[in-house]
Amino acid sequence: HNPHNGRVILYKKAVIANREDEPRGRISEFHRVVLGPDEAIEIDCLDIYGLLGPDEEEPEPTTTGQQPQTLTALTPGVEEDSGTALIRTSDIVPVASLVRFIKGFVVIYASAPLDVVAVYTASTPVGFSLDVEYLSPSTASTLPYTPPSEGAECPQGCRCLTRNEALEAGLTAWCGGEMRICEYDEHQMPLRYCFGEQTEQVRCPQGCQCLTAAAAQEKNLATCPEETRPCGTDSDGDDMYCYTVPAGECPQGCQCLALTPAQAEERGLTLCDDRETECGTDAAGNVMYCYEKTSEVECPQGCQCLAMTPAQAKEQGLEQCLDVSCGTDAAGNVMYCYRRTSQVQCPQDCECLALTPAQAKEQGLEQCLDVSCGTDASGRTMYCYRETGEDECPPACQCLSDREARALGYTLCGGKRISCGYVPGGAQRWCYEPAVPVRISIAPTQASNLVGTEHEVTVTVYDEYGSPIPSVKVTITVSGVNSLAPVELTTDVNGEVSFEYVGKNTGADTIVAVVDGLQATAFKSWYQRGQ
Repeated sequence: HNPHNGRVILYKKAVIANREDEPRGRISEFHRVVLGPDEAIEIDCLDIYGLLGPDEEEPEPTTTGQQPQTLTALTPGVEEDSGTALIRTSDIVPVASLVRFIKGFVVIYASAPLDVVAVYTASTPVGFSLDVEYLSPSTASTLPYTPPSEGAECPQGCRCLTRNEALEAGLTAWCGGEMRICEYDEHQMPLRYCFGEQTEQVRCPQGCQCLTAAAAQEKNLATCPEETRPCGTDSDGDDMYCYTVPAGECPQGCQCLALTPAQAEERGLTLCDDRETECGTDAAGNVMYCYEKTSEVECPQGCQCLAMTPAQAKEQGLEQCLDVSCGTDAAGNVMYCYRRTSQVQCPQDCECLALTPAQAKEQGLEQCLDVSCGTDASGRTMYCYRETGEDECPPACQCLSDREARALGYTLCGGKRISCGYVPGGAQRWCYEPAVPVRISIAPTQASNLVGTEHEVTVTVYDEYGSPIPSVKVTITVSGVNSLAPVELTTDVNGEVSFEYVGKNTGADTIVAVVDGLQATAFKSWYQRGQ
């Protein structure tokens, strides 16, 4: 019996065992058998006789005084003859070949461990006996033999390699999807196998990964429905298949969300196992993927973990030390490692000068940035300056600090950072305009909870540039078995609001979030323990 998920090839032969003072018994040729997953075969007396072929010796004569017994068919209703043993016609089972009593071994070589059971039977005039024994694989090797011709050479386009050689060459697929032995060691044990070129391997569809059954079970994964063929083997020779996350489920520690790459980065999230594993769709039809928190890293010496956009870092004379996040701040903004650049480029209409604040004021200049732009020949620190004056923003835009803009629920004018003023020691000011909500999302869109527990949803509001909008009023209503009156909440600095409630009745609820005519919907089901 083949207990594996993949095919196993076995070779069987029969060996007759005689007494030591008799000529050695015959050894049959090997016969090749392919067993598919969970398939089994029987090796019985007639099969063994077929392996050995016809016996060249004549049947042994009967001993003196021994009379052969004649078997005569008994027709129903006819009396038995006392001199002849009679059997009924219905009891006769045709025998394909006359087989003499033989003793010996059935030898089995297999490309993977098999379940082998021996069944011993005996028949007497008064009864029938049967004994079953599980056979463990032998640890002893045999004398060298000539390998069977089947599989001795690899088909065109395949290579004869050991498992380690195949792994080093980047090959994990059996040639033609079948385990084929192409070389044996000095003990006639399988040494090399036929491996297919990399182009012949089964590639798992998007969202699936090639794993052994044990590894997939640890991650609670299901077989990928789009591809059920083996996709390779591991270093132990175990077959690997394509596995994926069950529909609507994510691995432990991950959550199912509908986010753009930018939104995931803003929240400090990354795809689980670095794979786009689909776990469902939200109410708007957006595909949802499994995400997990980005692992935090320590910044190298001379670097600082800060939450800022690339534009803000450039304006402050900073450059990124690492491409991975170092954490999130209290507002949930993704933080990266930054360090001072050797020299800062002054913004347009600004000039790098070595002046004291008093000298700059006398010349009618103001500082553009709070970081140095270099040093002069005398070693004096230089800063970016420009002529003092009232900076103008485009029509319908206002000059505000980031804090002022968040309080008002404003977004960057035209989605771009346009500098409009700076006070040394104070906050940089930019051109902002009133934010107009164009899209809202709600997460999770579907969930099931035990009655009496708390359920939470998060609503995010976005402007036309895809940026979250703070200070926006969101109305949330719950209808169904746990209906609630409308609740009005205001988005935080990340453009989000969270709403929680406890379900007291079994059944379904519909949660709707509304902002200026925009709507997002989530569905919730409640169940009793044991349902």
